[in-house]
Amino acid sequence: MNAKKAKPQAGLIASFTNVKINVKFVAGLIASVALAAFILGLAYSISTGFAGFWGGLPFWIISVSVLAMVFYDFWDEGIRKNQ
Repeated sequence: MNAKKAKPQAGLIASFTNVKINVKFVAGLIASVALAAFILGLAYSISTGFAGFWGGLPFWIISVSVLAMVFYDFWDEGIRKNQ
């Protein structure tokens, strides 16, 4: 009655788990960088166009605040939870 319990094969399961984590990291990074490029391009366009620097300043402040939240969320969900 002394049967040995078989250990689960960790190789295949672990490799799928690592792929899932890497996909989440890469997808989050691509999305965050794409959003940052769009928002910063929009802010630059507003500031150099008709609105001028002082007209575009409120949009810059909002943009930088939103991008800080975006990259904090990317760090929180994609990097910190993996550790």
